[in-house]
Amino acid sequence: MTQEKIIEMYNKESINYEELVPDKNAPNGYKINNVRYYNNIRVVTNENDTELITVIEDKNNQALQKINENKWRAKK
Repeated sequence: MTQEKIIEMYNKESINYEELVPDKNAPNGYKINNVRYYNNIRVVTNENDTELITVIEDKNNQALQKINENKWRAKK
C-alpha cells in the first residue's frame, strides 16, 4: 500500500471503530485508538486522530473477531 493511498483513506474515510488498548496510566485502564477499516485494510490512529500508529492489511478479515473479543467497539 502506498503512502498516498494511506493518506487518501485517512482523509476520506470516517472512523468506524474504537480500539481498546490496555494502558495502566489511563483512569479506566484503557486508551482508545481510532480505527478506519475498509476493504480489509486497517488504519489506526491515536484517540485525537493526530498520530498514525499503524497500517495493516488484514487478509483474514478479523474485524468481527475483534468486536467479539471486546477489543473493538463500533464508533458512536
